[in-house]
Amino acid sequence: MSTIQNAEQAKEFLISRILAEAKREGIEFTKVEEGMLAYSANEQSQFSALNQAFEDDSNEVWFEETVASLIRNLLQRDGEDHASWEDASSFLAEDDHYLLVMIEMAKTTRPSSPARPRYDRLKLIATAAAIVALSMVLMVIFSRG
Repeated sequence: MSTIQNAEQAKEFLISRILAEAKREGIEFTKVEEGMLAYSANEQSQFSALNQAFEDDSNEVWFEETVASLIRNLLQRDGEDHASWEDASSFLAEDDHYLLVMIEMAKTTRPSSPARPRYDRLKLIATAAAIVALSMVLMVIFSRG
């Protein structure tokens, strides 16, 4: 059973787990990036300077992908308490927290490569065989000359 009772505790739980995983993987965030983990659109006035610094100095795409990867690694690792993550996420879902964007990114699977068309491999093998056969025929024709 989770001991998380409110959004503040949920945020603290999630951020501490993410930062611990970042440290474990040798990833260093700036203080601004660490601060953005706590960003909420509902508290914009409190975070306006931080948000501006983040926009000026940080790579948003790298940050989001890195945090999502850290979350994904945490959730996949044996022993990670999925119920606590879900509880914490549900507390944050009541407001517009930036961290939820990266949690959702972590939950979505990476797009797989598109499936090959039916009989594609057979066509490749047949084409290769035809090229080899044509090469052999041409070698025979030109070697007689």
